[in-house]
Amino acid sequence: MRLVAREDLLPLALRMVAAGDAVGVLAMYAAPAPVGRLTWIDAGVDPAAYAHQLYDQLRNLDRSCGRVILVEAPPASEDWGAVRDRLARASAAGDARLPP
Repeated sequence: MRLVAREDLLPLALRMVAAGDAVGVLAMYAAPAPVGRLTWIDAGVDPAAYAHQLYDQLRNLDRSCGRVILVEAPPASEDWGAVRDRLARASAAGDARLPP
C-alpha cells in the first residue's frame, strides 16, 4: 500500500495500469471513466465513515487487485488523525497483515 497525494493519484495509477499492473485505488473522489485493470473506490470525505470502512475497503482492493494499492493521502486536519494513524500502521505492516 502506498500513500499518494491527490494530484498524483490518477496519473500514477494510469501509468501503472499502462505498464501492465492491476491497480487498486482508495480515493476521496469519484472514479474516472473505467480503465482496464484499475479498481477505484470512492471512500468519500467524511472522516468517521472513512475510518469505519477503511480496513474492509483495503481488503476488497487487496482481493481484487493484488499487490498494487494506492491510497489518497488524507488531509492533515485533526479530524483525519485517526485515519492517518490507521493508514500509517497498515502501510508499515503490509497489506497481507491487515486486521481481520
